[in-house]
Amino acid sequence: MEILNTEVEPGQKAYLEMDVAALYTRTRISVPVIIERAKDPGPTLLVMGGIHGDEVNGIEIIRRLVFHETMRPSCGTVVALPIVNVMAFLNLSRKFADGRDLNRSFPGNKNGSLASKLANSITTRIVPHADYVVDLHTGSDEKFNYPQIRFDDSHEENLLLAKAFNAPFTIFTSSQRTGSMRRMLGKKGIPVIVFEGGKSRSINQRVVDKGMKGVLSVMSYLGMRPDEGPVTRRRSKMISTTKWVRSRSSGMLQPLVRNGARVEKGDLLAYVNGPYGQFQKKVNSPITGYVFCVNEAPVVYKGDGLFNIGSN
Repeated sequence: MEILNTEVEPGQKAYLEMDVAALYTRTRISVPVIIERAKDPGPTLLVMGGIHGDEVNGIEIIRRLVFHETMRPSCGTVVALPIVNVMAFLNLSRKFADGRDLNRSFPGNKNGSLASKLANSITTRIVPHADYVVDLHTGSDEKFNYPQIRFDDSHEENLLLAKAFNAPFTIFTSSQRTGSMRRMLGKKGIPVIVFEGGKSRSINQRVVDKGMKGVLSVMSYLGMRPDEGPVTRRRSKMISTTKWVRSRSSGMLQPLVRNGARVEKGDLLAYVNGPYGQFQKKVNSPITGYVFCVNEAPVVYKGDGLFNIGSN
């Protein structure tokens, strides 16, 4: 296997650097790439974290898998990019300093902005080696995503990968954002699932544990590691319809339901309270379903998303 101008032999583990660009200080920017290749042939699984620099849970999932050597395949190859967006990670920010979002920049352009250059490097130098992709994310800002897998119908194996991962929630999304990694992979016919868990700029142990188990389960499904035999696990709840519950007032948020809970239409979800004690507004569920994202911000504005609720 030749990747980034380096030949990685069967049974070899390699730590490589993908040179991307230079800052205006002439400091070179490179992205670490970890290769775990088994002696026996098999599929190549690409696992990525940190496309957004403040989404630390995905980075921690890959770090632990590499550190404990549990991601070493018995056949095939694992290509791991723990921190895709190194530049944003330096500042624990979602986007580049110029405001560009890497996950809206694919497939990229080698003559474009820093975000576009990085997207182009991943698209042309890493993705061609991948047979399957797991992309690790978290909720943005104060929105805590209950561990979940998101997939679309761009490839028939996406659902099979999602089921193998077996996150608490499996969410079908028909649309793909322009410039996203997932849309680029879909156009290339590469199966991909997106894991979402926790919120930005924090590490949640339960989310990391679910993510690690999910990645290893996908490897077992692909035949890349021994199947550990029958394990009693809760079946993932399938969600095909989602609805954001938004605040009708600005104020202090007082959530009343836990993330992951089932709610009925009309259930009281939260209060939005006036900071001077002048009002208390009820927030009720518009549908019956499962809460899979909760806004944990103490203060919200009118129109802010408070809860994301899904049903099948």
